[in-house]
Amino acid sequence: MIKRSLILLLALITLFSCATVVEEGVPYWVRNHPRAVGKVVNVAYGEGLSLEEALYNAALDALEKLSANLGSDITDLYLRELLNNSRIRALETKIKDQYVVNIENGYGIYLLLHTPESTFLASTSTSYISLLERERRIEALLTEANRYYRDNRDIATIDSLLNALAISLEGNVNNPEYTPESIEKQLIDIIEDIEISIRRESKNRVEVELRVQRNRGWFNPNIVDGLFDTTYSLIDSQGRRNESTFVSLSDSRGYFLFNESNPFIMRSGSLVFSIHVDQNILSKIKELGGDEIEERIRAAIANSSLTYEYSVSSRLSIEDSIIIIDEIDILGNPRAGVDVIIQFEELFDDIGLSDMEFAFITGEDEEDVYYSAQERYPDKRYFIIFRLGVTDQRAFSELSYSRSEGRLTIYDKNNPSYQIIEDGFAVGRGYSFTESDSQAIEQVSSIIAAMALRYL
Repeated sequence: MIKRSLILLLALITLFSCATVVEEGVPYWVRNHPRAVGKVVNVAYGEGLSLEEALYNAALDALEKLSANLGSDITDLYLRELLNNSRIRALETKIKDQYVVNIENGYGIYLLLHTPESTFLASTSTSYISLLERERRIEALLTEANRYYRDNRDIATIDSLLNALAISLEGNVNNPEYTPESIEKQLIDIIEDIEISIRRESKNRVEVELRVQRNRGWFNPNIVDGLFDTTYSLIDSQGRRNESTFVSLSDSRGYFLFNESNPFIMRSGSLVFSIHVDQNILSKIKELGGDEIEERIRAAIANSSLTYEYSVSSRLSIEDSIIIIDEIDILGNPRAGVDVIIQFEELFDDIGLSDMEFAFITGEDEEDVYYSAQERYPDKRYFIIFRLGVTDQRAFSELSYSRSEGRLTIYDKNNPSYQIIEDGFAVGRGYSFTESDSQAIEQVSSIIAAMALRYL
């Protein structure tokens, strides 16, 4: 319900200084619906325990009748304006007269409203009805945004404003508060007022607790129940370096936590914390309003984001570990594995494990390789063994296909019960078995190496 304001009280004083309070008898325009040349006439009535309540209900009745005639609900759009100004500017509607009666336990108020026929007929057009509907939706979203903002739910506020902005870009609006420029300014101000800060961090793992506040006002309120993105780099299951995003929810204190729930996260790099927005609505805003408006919104999001640099040690001691490569061909014969070692070294360098030591040792099985590795490297504790090779070849039409298989085995010399085993496979293709073998080995190498990251 609209707040009782000083303006409304002044309007009431003005209104009733011109109206006559009588016990019986009503004017002609109340008893008989009047007509006026070139005008659409509406008579509205409301009751209440107070004059203020009666006027409010009469204004509601007037707008409900206008809405019925126009074919679109305009009550929410113009109620405040009609109460405060006794007119509706967009429709050129005016309260021409009013009449007050005493009723049991209160008052009744009649309102006589005139609207120019030309304006009224234009307002019943499809385009105008669309405009009214557009403004109604915007009004609802802005009201929702204000409610969220009062509750310190700034991210929900931003979501409502983004949707209101998209609707505003769909077509014309009459209310200057509903224009794209007005909504965008409000949106960007709220985004740039958000402050993300580090509250707590871990030195042994990728774990950060953050606090989000509104950087405005005396108390800098905490932002609650908001979605926030954490963007980070990882090596995916195919050994490719990619970016990923984790979404967190701030609690009632304005805190949210990010930790290394993804085993493929880089051991050193950057975390970028930012507000979470619906990418679909941003795409719609770009489609309707162009690149520049979307870029301004993204720039505001970037300005309110926080970048955190991190570096953590390996789960296994790098100095006490060695990676053993055992590559075989399709006949089971050992291969030098030089290309595989180079590929593994590049991959581990890329994720911040450049100090890992590599060696090539072949054997009948994993245990044979493990025992040989212990003899050759007695000072090592952890032996990370990659056994891989081409296991099948097929030719179809002009293409050759090769299947490769790989196994990761991790041994702890000081703990015989500790053993990790992971298997993977890949298929390569080419115009010769040499090409398909090479592709299959490259792919399975990346897969097995990515598996190892869970334990490093």
